[in-house]
Formats: sequence, structure tokens, C-alpha cells
Amino acid sequence: MFILFGRAASPLAPPSSRGARGEAVGLLSGFASLRAYGTRLRRPFASLTLRHVRTKPFQDVSYQNFENPNKCLTLCRAFPLGTQVPIFRIPDFITMAYSDFTLSDLEEKFGVKHQRKRLQFNSQPIKASEKLRFELEESTEMPIKSEKARSEWIVVPILKELRLLNNKFFTIYSGDTLIGEKETGLQGECDFILSKDIQSYEVSFPIFQIVEAKRNDLEEGIKQCSAQLVGAKKYNERKGVKMEKLYGCTTTGDDWQFIEYSDKLYIDDKKYYLVEIDELLGIFQSIVNYYKSALK
Repeated sequence: MFILFGRAASPLAPPSSRGARGEAVGLLSGFASLRAYGTRLRRPFASLTLRHVRTKPFQDVSYQNFENPNKCLTLCRAFPLGTQVPIFRIPDFITMAYSDFTLSDLEEKFGVKHQRKRLQFNSQPIKASEKLRFELEESTEMPIKSEKARSEWIVVPILKELRLLNNKFFTIYSGDTLIGEKETGLQGECDFILSKDIQSYEVSFPIFQIVEAKRNDLEEGIKQCSAQLVGAKKYNERKGVKMEKLYGCTTTGDDWQFIEYSDKLYIDDKKYYLVEIDELLGIFQSIVNYYKSALK
């Protein structure tokens, strides 16, 4: 059986001529992406059924959708001239990524329950440096409209300050992929992973996850961060590292909400705010102190 993979593009876009490791790669009209081995096909195509077709090498090939003949999957460089493609249903090959999980999914698939409560941090406010205060003040003058801008102007300066305060105890991975358990969909790109610094190019073992809330929606960020924490625990255990607790947070830049993952996911019902940067730094420091003790 042949499996076809596409990626998002305009229906009018020219076909790609690049294949990855021999898989069929092409353009998926109007919707979000499918990539070979490990990305999801979004729900609008959940009932897409493909039929037999005759293909031409390195040219467009259209596959008609049963339910809507006007929707086509356009592929290129798929098969040699004259190949007959068997019927198959795309849902059989859908896998998930961190951003697809809900809290209910985590409980159903992994038995990980969640609870909202006030997290108790043994923390004291830490006075932010003049440099950090200047950078955060400067960020208020900038048109921060994207996650990239939020990272550069707000999140990264805070993490760099925290790293220096702790003699570079941890390193910061931005945009790295973390594969917790590929077969169950615990995989995907993470906004930020904090990991104990052992001078490794690859993520050694994650100790903290930060998710930038999409569309400034903390609730969506909570779901994704929770899935990343479950994935991080599985990643650590695969490497023989067991920790009683893992921490994460989601942020809009201005608002910050923390999660503790131990016997279940504890979602802090208190939010912290950028204008209270000294208190926020104190919370982060208390979490770093826990890891310093746990990872001796």
C-alpha cells in the first residue's frame, strides 16, 4: 500500500518537485499540513477517501474526494508512469502532535489526571537587573504581534537573566523538537525547553517547558504545555532520568500561568504578570532551586 503525504499550500500554487527520503510530497489544497512520519492531518479532511488514479511522473496528480468532488489533493513526483494507487483512507495514518492534545486526551490515553489548585512556591521576589528592566520597558514600545516578537522582546530576556543568576545551570532550547513517545503522538516542536546544561548540542533532559499561548489564549497554551510535560517525562525516563516533578508554564508575554506535573497535572489557578517581574523571577528561581537539589 502506498501512502501519500502533502503540505499546506494555495490550490493555485505550483507543485513542489522535492521529495523527502523517497516519500511522495506535494501540495494539499487550502488546509494545514501532513508531513511524512509524524504530523497530523487536520480534521477538515477526517473523512477524505482516495481512489485509483493514473499518475504522471513529476507532474500534478489530482485525487478526488468522495464527499466533495471540488476538493482535490494535488501531488507531484509520486509514482512512476502508469502506477495504480490503491484505495485507502487517510484517517488510518493520522498521528498527533503536542498541540492536538486536550486534557481529556491525556487522561484517556495516558491516565494523567489534572487538577486546578494554587501552587505553593517557596519563593521570594528577586529584583530584576537594570538591563532586564530596560529591555522589558523597551518591549512596551514595540508592536508585538507575533510569537516570534514575544520571544525576542519578552521571554528570552527573562530566561537569560535567570540563567545568569544561576551560573548557567540550565541551557535554553528554542524551537527544538522533543519526541516523548512518537507512536502516541507525544512529539513536536516546543517554544522553549529548559534543560540542565551538560554542554550538549541535543536536549539532554528537559526540566521546564514554556509555551507561548497561541492567539493570546492561555487555556490553549495550558493544553499544549501539559502534553509537552507528559512527553518530557517519557523522554527523561527513556534516558534513565526520573524526577518527582516537572514544571512548565504558558504565557502571553504579559500573563504567566504555571503547571506542576507530579502524580497528576496541577494547573495553578493563580496567574502572574509581567509588571510584577520581581515576583515572577522569584517563582522561576524557586523552581530552579528544586532542580538543583533534585539533580545533584
